[in-house]
Amino acid sequence: MRTNISYVIIFLVCVFVTASCEKVEKINTLGETEYCFDERLSSLSSGADSIVWVGGETGALWRLRGDERRVYDIGEDRIYKVVSEKNDSRKEICWIGVRNSGLQKWEMDEHGGRNLKTYFIPQKKNRYSPYDIALIRDSVYVATSQGLYVLSPKASPDSLRLLYPSQDVWDSLYNKSFVVNNLCPYKDSILFASTEQGVFLFDMVRHAGRVIHPGRFVDHVSVCNDTLFVLSDNTLFLNRTDGGLLKEIQLEFAPKLCYRAGGVYYLAGTDNLLLSDDLEKFVLIPLRRKIPAGCRNVVMPDPNKDFTLLLTERALWRVPHHLGIFNGDISVKAACMEADFLYYLTSGNELYRQRKGEFSASQICSFPKEKQIVWMDMSGNRLYYRNTRQEVKRLKVSGNLMENRLFHSPATVYRSKDKITASWLKKKKDGDELLLGVQDGLVIVGEDGEADTVSVFKDRYVTSFFAPRHSGLLYLSTLNDGIFYVSPDTAFKPVPGTEKNSFIRDLIATEGYRSALITLTNHHILSQNPDDTLRVRGYNRLLYANDTLFYALPEFGIRKFSISGGRICDKGKYYTDIRFNPAAAFVSNGWLCLGSDLGVLTIGIDREDIPRWVAFAPGSTFNLRFVVITAILVLGIIALAVGGYFRRRSSTKKQILRRVEALKARVDDLELLYDLSDQASREEVACLRAEIETIDPDAPERKKTYALITRLTNDIINRNREATLCLLKKLKEQAGWIAGTEAFDKPFMLAEAAEAEKSNNIERIKSAVTGNEQWMNLLTGLERESARYAEDMEGCLELEGVNKGLRNEFLLLKEKTAQMPLDKVNDEFLKLKRAYGHVFSGDALALILRYVEQMRCRLDEIAQPDKVSEGLGVRIDEALLCTRRDERIRLLRLLKQADDRLSLLEIKEEIAAGIGEYRHIREGIIAANERLVNKKFDKELEVEIASGAKEVVRRVDRLIMSMYEVLSVTDPVLLNDILRFSSYDHQQARVLALLIANPRVKRTDVPGILGLYGNLNPVISRLVNNKIKANEQELKEYLKEEYPAVGFVYYILGLID
Repeated sequence: MRTNISYVIIFLVCVFVTASCEKVEKINTLGETEYCFDERLSSLSSGADSIVWVGGETGALWRLRGDERRVYDIGEDRIYKVVSEKNDSRKEICWIGVRNSGLQKWEMDEHGGRNLKTYFIPQKKNRYSPYDIALIRDSVYVATSQGLYVLSPKASPDSLRLLYPSQDVWDSLYNKSFVVNNLCPYKDSILFASTEQGVFLFDMVRHAGRVIHPGRFVDHVSVCNDTLFVLSDNTLFLNRTDGGLLKEIQLEFAPKLCYRAGGVYYLAGTDNLLLSDDLEKFVLIPLRRKIPAGCRNVVMPDPNKDFTLLLTERALWRVPHHLGIFNGDISVKAACMEADFLYYLTSGNELYRQRKGEFSASQICSFPKEKQIVWMDMSGNRLYYRNTRQEVKRLKVSGNLMENRLFHSPATVYRSKDKITASWLKKKKDGDELLLGVQDGLVIVGEDGEADTVSVFKDRYVTSFFAPRHSGLLYLSTLNDGIFYVSPDTAFKPVPGTEKNSFIRDLIATEGYRSALITLTNHHILSQNPDDTLRVRGYNRLLYANDTLFYALPEFGIRKFSISGGRICDKGKYYTDIRFNPAAAFVSNGWLCLGSDLGVLTIGIDREDIPRWVAFAPGSTFNLRFVVITAILVLGIIALAVGGYFRRRSSTKKQILRRVEALKARVDDLELLYDLSDQASREEVACLRAEIETIDPDAPERKKTYALITRLTNDIINRNREATLCLLKKLKEQAGWIAGTEAFDKPFMLAEAAEAEKSNNIERIKSAVTGNEQWMNLLTGLERESARYAEDMEGCLELEGVNKGLRNEFLLLKEKTAQMPLDKVNDEFLKLKRAYGHVFSGDALALILRYVEQMRCRLDEIAQPDKVSEGLGVRIDEALLCTRRDERIRLLRLLKQADDRLSLLEIKEEIAAGIGEYRHIREGIIAANERLVNKKFDKELEVEIASGAKEVVRRVDRLIMSMYEVLSVTDPVLLNDILRFSSYDHQQARVLALLIANPRVKRTDVPGILGLYGNLNPVISRLVNNKIKANEQELKEYLKEEYPAVGFVYYILGLID
């Protein structure tokens, strides 16, 4: 059995080792730019003045120069080759090789072409195919399907002369066919021709020739670095230029041509391209378009440098020289440096580390690919990075990939709901700081994650940061508001003269004594000298090298600038076939480190012609998930194997264990019954559990074990029976409690309890008891919580949209329990609870503050401001100090008090206005009576006055009642304990209201205003002497202790001053 387990383990370990690594298939590409044509293409030729000729399969000929494209219709068959030159009239003379139509001489201009002459050969005349043409000195060499010919204007200007093979060989040929595929001149003195019988080497100075590799069908011949490359079938021969063999290389397939550009050898077939930088390691690239099979003239250098032109059947490809295939071909999108290490992040979210001074980087970490990272920086061993979800995270990293994967996880430092436009990590001894340009503004995030907004940058779009070394300064550029700077001793300040600069993308500053700013905008590179401006377009980044040199990153390549004589000078553009990523470029120890889609290119500052590529060593692609799954699988199989081994020995043990588990389940049920019936029996249950735990399934005396299990089973059954009776008693108690309520659900609940009791089903009884308990808890909880919320709202100012009527709604909930099901009442309670929560929201605070402003306006409208109104304004201001969320109830209560006292002031003003209006009516009636002959006197006159002022008297009476209604809320102690008014419509109370409103009211007017007849001076006297003066000290104490400066007592005490 153990041997079988060992075999299983060995097998699983083999599976683990062979399958736990991820296989990532890499697809190499050329990174080409494609220019499509409507017709099938056949050949590619170079001309003077950066002209490119593209021949078609049906006789079309395209002349390309920059963005200019001109097409000529030769009207013939496939074009193999075009060689052009200028004549005396500055028109282009083209030597054109056309399939089965011979060598033709054409004159081309912008209007079209004209055939000047077609050259014949013996026997075939013009029915031959010129595969290649070489114009050397004054002679035209033509590689044809019938041999190698030469046209010499001096010797025979009108006919082609056979050069190879010899005339004797030619005459002996059966079909008069001898294929010469291509020509390769060398230093204008030697001509190499690839033929079906080897390579013909022709010395054009001595007019002598010989053959190397005789008998071989040679597809192509070319010269690179004084080495002759000969392609024959699937073999590449390297020869000296004198024909001596250097090396023989076997290839994966049979290419048709060999070409070298940018340090890379291209061996092209019709469907594949074989690349090598050392002719030892080859990379095979399948082509998505076929190369024309009938012609060798399909590749040439781009006139604009740094690119190679490659012709396919329907498109012209522009292939960059720097392919990146031989230096890892890793796309680097972000980079940074810290101490002795450089860090690179690839497009696959893999982090690599390179030690300074070395040119290799190894993988140390990886991130989820769905969260793309756009910026990163290091501080010590902590990596800060920002992703496309506008999150800034921090991760501790070490130099070990597996350690980082298993033990280190990122923490979110800051998350922004708006776009983060720029980032800068300020490294400090007491903790790092992050400066983040957040649209539109600037946020500083501390070590603890606390974020502070810099008010200076409100509505300003930050685009970049730059910190000159050893200066302590930090510059910030904004899109349209110029440049700012900050130092350890100063706050953020604008740089004078930069506020007029718009669309700023980046900036740098020199480190000399007089620091100078250089700014990159969408269209210019600017210095602080207004006359020093370079117009650029589409540049993304500036890289500071030293005080006299800096670089800029356009869309492709890198541009060098120098600072001389206070002016910026353009020093040229380099590596225009590479698109460098701005976030992956920096300067380190005299080197430019430039991340791109091809990897990382390092070039020396002011030594751009010495590039070095960083080699990326792939990290361990250990599949951790597969490791875990395999480990679980191994452990599971081992467990099954061990379980099978001990199966027979453990059958009895399993049976005992099952019975023990059954006992535990019964004890759990028993404990539930006890809990439902409120029986205090935890000690009994604990004793049962303890006895069950003493059962040992491995005990040698199994009979005692079985006896103990049987005894415990019977004991639990008896206790279950007793607990069930207690549960029935609990059900009856619940029914009695429910019957004592007035709840709407009471009949249903009582019916359910009765049905459960009759059923004698223990599960149904348990369900009924549980349901009743939940219902009772919900009811009591609703009553308790609604009373608590109503108590919170007591004494609060009620506002529409905040808490209008909320207290009454809470108080009505108890009544609603008798009117609707408890679930619906609970739904209403939850709605009211949300409304209560709304009181503490920002929207509610806005409404409260709006009402406060209305209170201020009402207070300002008081006609006669005094000490009380001023004090009330102070109380309103003090209330506004309680605007925090946890002070919202206190704010509403303070505002309620202030609002009531403001209402008292308004009522006082209205009563005073009513007194004045009554006085005006009374004086008018008395004046009119004086003008009568038969005047009215005494009671008759008073009756007329009362009739005229009836409405005023009624309004004043209502206002007095309103005043006392408010006072009974604001000052109940004053009315009931000090003044001891038995009724508010008592004469003394009404007279006091008039005196408070207008202490100078005429005593003769008081009865009339109150709608009475007679003399009320005794009433006034008793009011002042018995109510006010007698309680003067109590009134003053009340005013001092309870409501200083805003109490209504202030007006009462004023009556005796």
